[in-house]
Amino acid sequence: ATFGLRGSSFPNMVTERALPATSALHHSLQNDLGVYNRVGATMGNAYCGVVGGVKRHEYAVLGPSVNLAARLMMTATNPGILVDDMIRMRANKGFGFNALEPVKAKGFALPVPIYEPLTNIERRWGRVKSNFVGRKAEIKKLVGMAREMTAFNSAAKLALVSAESGTGKSTAVLQSVEHIRKFMSRKRKRTLIAKHVCKEGDKLVPFSMLKSLLPDVLGEVQAWSDDKSATTGSILSAMSGSDFTDAIDADWEGLSAASQASSNSMLSGLSGWSASPDRLLHLCREMDASPEFVELIGHHVLGLNKDALHTRDDKAKGKAPSLHSTINFMAQAFQMCTKRAELVIVALDDVHMMDEMSWKVLYKLFITTRNLFVVCSSRPLKDYNLEIEPSFWNELNDKYTEQGRFVHLHLSRFTKANIRSLLAVELGLDEEQISEKLQSDVFKQSGGMPHFANEIIESAKRRKAIELDKETDLYTWREDDGGSQTTFASIGELIIHRVDSFDANVRNVLNLAVVLGHHFDLFEIVAVVHQFLQVNNAQKHIHTERVCSALDFLVSERILIQVFEGGEVEDIEEGHTPVKDTVSNPFQFGKRVSNRSFSFCHDVWRASLLQMMLASRKRDVHRVIAMTLEREYGEGDRDYTTRVKLFSHWKESGDFVKSASLAMSLGKSFEELGLHQQSIGIYNDALDMWRGTEESEESIGGFSEQVLDSLGVTDLEYIIKVHIGLAKCLANLQRAAESVATYQNALKIYEAAPASYGFEDRTIVFPIFSGLFICLKFGQIEQDDECTYEQNLVKKFVNETRLNGDPVHYARSLAMQGEVHARLGNFEKALAAHKELERVYDVKKHSAGICKAYGSDRAGQSYSASALWHMELNNPEEAIRTCHYVINELMPHMEPRNVHNSGVLLYPVMWTMKDNGLALEARENWDKFVVQAFNEHFGEGAFTFALPVYKPLMMLLDLAGKEDEEVERFEEYLEFVLDEENLKFGKVFNHGMGNVSRVGDSITAEICYYVAKRLEDGDERKVTLVRNGLDVARGAAEISGKGMAVVAHTQSMQALKKLESLAEEMGLI
Repeated sequence: ATFGLRGSSFPNMVTERALPATSALHHSLQNDLGVYNRVGATMGNAYCGVVGGVKRHEYAVLGPSVNLAARLMMTATNPGILVDDMIRMRANKGFGFNALEPVKAKGFALPVPIYEPLTNIERRWGRVKSNFVGRKAEIKKLVGMAREMTAFNSAAKLALVSAESGTGKSTAVLQSVEHIRKFMSRKRKRTLIAKHVCKEGDKLVPFSMLKSLLPDVLGEVQAWSDDKSATTGSILSAMSGSDFTDAIDADWEGLSAASQASSNSMLSGLSGWSASPDRLLHLCREMDASPEFVELIGHHVLGLNKDALHTRDDKAKGKAPSLHSTINFMAQAFQMCTKRAELVIVALDDVHMMDEMSWKVLYKLFITTRNLFVVCSSRPLKDYNLEIEPSFWNELNDKYTEQGRFVHLHLSRFTKANIRSLLAVELGLDEEQISEKLQSDVFKQSGGMPHFANEIIESAKRRKAIELDKETDLYTWREDDGGSQTTFASIGELIIHRVDSFDANVRNVLNLAVVLGHHFDLFEIVAVVHQFLQVNNAQKHIHTERVCSALDFLVSERILIQVFEGGEVEDIEEGHTPVKDTVSNPFQFGKRVSNRSFSFCHDVWRASLLQMMLASRKRDVHRVIAMTLEREYGEGDRDYTTRVKLFSHWKESGDFVKSASLAMSLGKSFEELGLHQQSIGIYNDALDMWRGTEESEESIGGFSEQVLDSLGVTDLEYIIKVHIGLAKCLANLQRAAESVATYQNALKIYEAAPASYGFEDRTIVFPIFSGLFICLKFGQIEQDDECTYEQNLVKKFVNETRLNGDPVHYARSLAMQGEVHARLGNFEKALAAHKELERVYDVKKHSAGICKAYGSDRAGQSYSASALWHMELNNPEEAIRTCHYVINELMPHMEPRNVHNSGVLLYPVMWTMKDNGLALEARENWDKFVVQAFNEHFGEGAFTFALPVYKPLMMLLDLAGKEDEEVERFEEYLEFVLDEENLKFGKVFNHGMGNVSRVGDSITAEICYYVAKRLEDGDERKVTLVRNGLDVARGAAEISGKGMAVVAHTQSMQALKKLESLAEEMGLI
């Protein structure tokens, strides 16, 4: 096959055509037709034309590239497909390649570098083992589940494989997936396999699972536009084949997990095919997603460059994605891209580290997708918690287990028989040739842990410690090696023994790698080495070569796994270091280099080496890594994964200011999406740097006195800020007690830490007062009848803000003071405080600042509350004037997206206008500024605290405004109030809304009144509504009379009196 002949070359030829076609051809011959084949693919200039005489001639392609393709095809070590370095460089960075030993070829003076293209599964999870030992029953179970799915087109299934680290759970899942793939290939069924390995820190990254899965399935989107770049030369593929002699048997035993072609997915097994953002843009256009949505998914989740995500077709302004719509989009995108597959396998490794949002997407897929088989691996659940919804987990273990849609498999340690089989496989022997002593010693030392047993065997092979005993004709320990005496108490001890045998350069690189992370790039570790050793330009190439040499050695020792990326690296000019893949190329001038990615073969290597490293050394390395990566990633907007990665390194380095700054940035980003739980996690992670392991009676806000005394001004400022952010998130999740405790801890820390005297800007602590005040309004802090705690808090806040002099904060404190006076029934004092507020507050200048500092415009809300205060003082004219001022002068300047602010600002106005015959006008404005704004900017599935009252409020205003007219939606309203579950909102909601102006229960009680009035006497529904309304109204009157705003009690009593009057007319009381 030839690509790129004269007149037929096209852009991105290697990435988009040649490599996918080569892979598809190879896998189709091997898997569909049973034809064993090997492919060699090269790229270069060649002669293309007619060769021969007049009578006998042919069109041929000749040249060194053709010869090299044939040489690669015939190479004995060819695993299926081999390519040259030109192919690898012309492929994009989404492709992965495994470097093999260079070969000598005719026409080439030097050995030619060769590479094997890797499939998605191989790139992220590793290779399938041809001689896998054990786990037969578990693999058979998983294969059986998949076979049932394809036979009956069944609903999605989920399998969870849990085991201790080192037990081989990941390998067992990989083998199972390969068995299923082979079975599906034999049945000629289309299979798609997507894979994600969860990493440390993923719990803090929302939708982390999708960073791998979505690019995999995006390969199924067929429409995309070729770019304008041109590719020259031709691509040549040579193929040889023969009939596959042994057909695969139909039974389980015949499902051999040979290491040949590991993917027959519709992705052609190559991740590079789906790497372009064009696929995502096309998909988003098909799903009518807004530019904000594209940026969230493309940049923050997938890490694509922002510039690549903008097109001329982008809408100027779209609806921001809500959490609900984001989850739905992820699930629908997955389903759209995989709809042609007859079986979709999603393999997830180490799901005990997977974030909550990924589990939500998985749940959505599980309940809505057919022929989806999710296979997860995890550490033991008794030691690790899954971030899964409890309801989903309960359903999995109950309903879905009974239906055969969920199975939980726990892998035990290897038996002695398994160890014997492992020894035979690793040593290339028959099981009968293994001595009992060798088997027992390895079993005893490893404790039956497969990975530990493998390490012991590898160590023995390197020492040549196993030999044939001629007397017994069995393989056992070599006598002069010490054999079984060379024992290790743990795998960690064995690892340390191996590391001690490495030279200093390898040990240094390995120590940097374990701190850098489980996965890292060559460019990253080289940049870190240069920074750590303060290497000058003249010495960079020397140290770079030493790093590469050390990494190559660690790969050969099976400590690291190496994957080359596709793509060509430009020459580096003197004095300039180009940026590639967000990490600059640190190689010395004039060198052409290729980035590579590395990962540890098993996390036990990292865990063991980190455990023995001195804490001070780890902090130093983390600091250098953080500094390097921060410089290399640049100051631009980074994706979630990158920011969490930087946060973790700064945190481990002991730099609280840097880590807290990143935590605040991440937390606010998460909050914008409604991901409050993720924000809480990142805030707590930051605070853990200073907190003690256990809170004692002597601690202050969770911090020891010694720690508080040692804090600097900047440290204390960030501790306060993080506490405030944490408290707000807890409040948004209605975790009231924790929110109160967090605010109070912040205040205690501020008052106890000596560094607080050095604060130049004391506005940092103002949100604490505001937060505690809101908690008081919601009844979350107990206090006496005189509200002593609250009055002292407000007095302190007003004094602080007056001294500060900023009208933004002073107006907020005056609004708070007015509310306290009104709650105690001192309406003249409340209006006096509001009068002072009017003197300092300018909506155009201050509203946005107040919202930024306190979440909503509390000063503007004071105007609304003052309308009710005027009503209490029997001044309806001034009350109505104030209502119209709020609607006409304040509301137009409020941010439409801040629906919570609009709702709280208008809520008191609604009741003032209703009580003065303006219910329909009030309803129109509530619909315009609150309901419609919420639907436009957030939509279905989103939430705000006042949302439950939206519908009842609209009903009540409609009924009250049309008391003597026909109500079009009367039947809907009747059905609503006849359902008793709709009549009560609960204590927390009632307390919160009551302190704004009216408890929710009094609204539904009054709806009962208006609906009942319209029913005929003798209608049992009328009796039911009056009785239910009375019950609800009495409860509302009772709760609104206890520590709540007086105006709320007034509103409750009005509703109760109406119902009592109607009940008397009906003879019910």
